[in-house]
Amino acid sequence: MKLKLLFLLFVLASHLTAQFKDDDVIAKVGDQVITVEEFKTRYQMRPIQSSMLTKDEERTRAKVLYSIVAEKLWAMEAANQNYDTSDVMNYTYKSLEKAFLRDALYKKEIAGKVKISDIDFIRGVQKSKLTLYLNFLVAEKKEEADSLYNLLKNGAAIDSLLSNRIEKDFQKFPLEVNFGEFPVELEDSLYSLEIGDFTKPLYNGSDYYIYKLVNKDFVNEADSRKASENQKKVRSVLEERATNKIFEEFYNSFFKGRKITTDGFLFWTFADNVIKVLNQNRIDKEIDPTEKIVLEGKDLNTIADGIGADSLNMVFINIEENEITLKEFLYDFVFEGFYTLTNNPNIIRGQLNSRVKRFIELELLYMEAKKQGFYNDPQVQKDISMWKPYYQSTLLKNDFKNEIKIKENELLDYYNEVYDSSKNVTMINIIEVLSDSLEVIEKAMQLAANENELREFAINHTKREWVKKNNAEFGMFPVNAYGEIGRIASTLEIGETYGPLKLDEGYSFFKLIDRKKDQDVEPKSFTELKDELRKQLMFKKSLDGLIDRTVGYANKYGVDIKYDILYNLDVKNLNMLVYRYIGFGGRVLAIPLTPIFSEWVEKWQHQKESL
Repeated sequence: MKLKLLFLLFVLASHLTAQFKDDDVIAKVGDQVITVEEFKTRYQMRPIQSSMLTKDEERTRAKVLYSIVAEKLWAMEAANQNYDTSDVMNYTYKSLEKAFLRDALYKKEIAGKVKISDIDFIRGVQKSKLTLYLNFLVAEKKEEADSLYNLLKNGAAIDSLLSNRIEKDFQKFPLEVNFGEFPVELEDSLYSLEIGDFTKPLYNGSDYYIYKLVNKDFVNEADSRKASENQKKVRSVLEERATNKIFEEFYNSFFKGRKITTDGFLFWTFADNVIKVLNQNRIDKEIDPTEKIVLEGKDLNTIADGIGADSLNMVFINIEENEITLKEFLYDFVFEGFYTLTNNPNIIRGQLNSRVKRFIELELLYMEAKKQGFYNDPQVQKDISMWKPYYQSTLLKNDFKNEIKIKENELLDYYNEVYDSSKNVTMINIIEVLSDSLEVIEKAMQLAANENELREFAINHTKREWVKKNNAEFGMFPVNAYGEIGRIASTLEIGETYGPLKLDEGYSFFKLIDRKKDQDVEPKSFTELKDELRKQLMFKKSLDGLIDRTVGYANKYGVDIKYDILYNLDVKNLNMLVYRYIGFGGRVLAIPLTPIFSEWVEKWQHQKESL
């Protein structure tokens, strides 16, 4: 009996400490799978209100998984309806796919070739234990620098030479130098000096410098933790230097002798239309000519309409027999984003010309990555399997929402049902930041704990002018108003936040600051509420339709969720926006900002049980 009990305890302990493998399947959706690795990545790196994790973490992770499952279902249906041939998939999504291939090429050609020898590491650690204190002389001309150097060699004191020179004002205290702060060649020269020694004139590209070592301090590393941190810093500096050297060598050889042509007329057409849109945006938003103006996603259609279909389909760039149309370039240009701090058309044209040059470089790198077969790279395949369904599902959902029509009698029925004067409703109020910039949203998230700081930030940065003028608040509104914002805000407790929420207008981040239940709403006529009623009913029909269609797709393609893995998986949410930096330049969000959508599950499970 005792032996059996010990065996049972062993089995139980083994189960509790079991580690799931990254390629274990947590959910099967049709012929596709969601692996443990994908779920962990998307759960860890999406912002989630911390109180949601504290109150019911299991329910929260289930909601995230249900949302990913729904995304895959809509993506499968979109693929069946040939959405992969749409402009968004052919151009916008394609830009992201190209970035993943370039990143794989970078890992092979640059990052994969970075090696730090033991001797270089030891030398770096030795340098890092020294802080140098230096005086210096500066000369514009080589002749002057040589003259100063000869004076020093003949015994002249650097203090006397500095006494009548302008650089004296910058040396009330000796210049302090630590490892990693100067270019490696200069650093080697400085760290080879003994106290009292001086360098030969060293040219930095504009002036000549002569350095004299006046003192040096040794860093005390008695603390093992400090020693470990210092070694990490040394390795980081050495890896960065090696990376930069390899990158420069690759860049100079890879782009040498390439045959590229661009259509000048199409460039001017493109530039004129971009400038026109930027100028109009400045007027509409009352932005000062010297302030930052950002090209928004919605501006794509305006620019495209201004250029015209015929010009868009013309070849804009020839890259070694590969033809790039102006349309393809335009989609990539808007996808990458653009801003300027001027309204000077010549400066903007110069900025746009630089963007064309950068596009050509990135396109050449993509072509090389494709040539080397990186579409078959395991990480690229994982990236595609995570991001492509996001774009596919978003397209199909948007088209579904655009097909919804509201009849006049439906509006009246909805008014009588919801706005009956005898009914009471729940009213809420929020502080909101709406922005096209995820950096702005990220800053709002950091300030969210302090309501006054968030309010001030919102007043300065939100896109909604009426919210700015209302002290960053929406004002009390019924929970069935403002679509997704109202729906999500109604589920929060006072003081809780949500976001970023992707809307047509940009990214929204908001904090619930007030809630009043069973409020008597002052009756308003149907005519007064008609526009708001249309928005509310549109959202209601949209949500109901999304639920019904998702359930239908789940039944059509099949869904199998491994709840034992879901609830026993060791995963923690970071509650922050996480970016992924792409090799050869650029960055993207680490994961798609898939909206939480789990309302379909109850109906789907009920149908399964009734079968």
